[in-house]
Amino acid sequence: MDIITACQKIADKGLVAGASGNLSERAGRTFRITASGMRLDSVMDESSTLTCSIDSDDIPAGASRETRMHRAIYRQRPDIGAVIHANPQFSTLYACSGELSIDTSLIPEGVLLDPVCRVTAYPAGSVELADAVGSAARNSNVLVLRNHGVVTAGSNMEEALNRMEYLELICRIIFTARSAGIWLGEGAVS
Repeated sequence: MDIITACQKIADKGLVAGASGNLSERAGRTFRITASGMRLDSVMDESSTLTCSIDSDDIPAGASRETRMHRAIYRQRPDIGAVIHANPQFSTLYACSGELSIDTSLIPEGVLLDPVCRVTAYPAGSVELADAVGSAARNSNVLVLRNHGVVTAGSNMEEALNRMEYLELICRIIFTARSAGIWLGEGAVS
């Protein structure tokens, strides 16, 4: 799955709102990232993405303001081929909550998420956010950004998207169960 197809899938599944969210895909020592302020459902071809260097700190005009964050992950993890930053409803609710951990064992695919790492709130697009995300990504493919959504990484775009969808499913199960008064057992969220 390429970055264009992934943008459409993420938009179709409602994992972003408006012009939020950004995706990138590694190509050697560079990566392509979605343009700033662009709705993912309007990304139709590669003209909606920009090429960035992993080694340079330069950010091309028009690139997503989260380019630093994506670059930080690629610098820390040579095994990562794709990064998705989105705002799925239930995962973002979790990101905004004071919850400290999440039980990924609620679904069998949860093993693909371990460990889920929380990242402290920093301003969007900031060097501080990029540094915190890069540090957390050393040991995790799933990062929950306080008050900012979720970042998933994978060896390819499909793996990163699957992780995003699995996390959203787990968070939806937890919050739906809570609303219905259904107890999921010890450790679902603590």
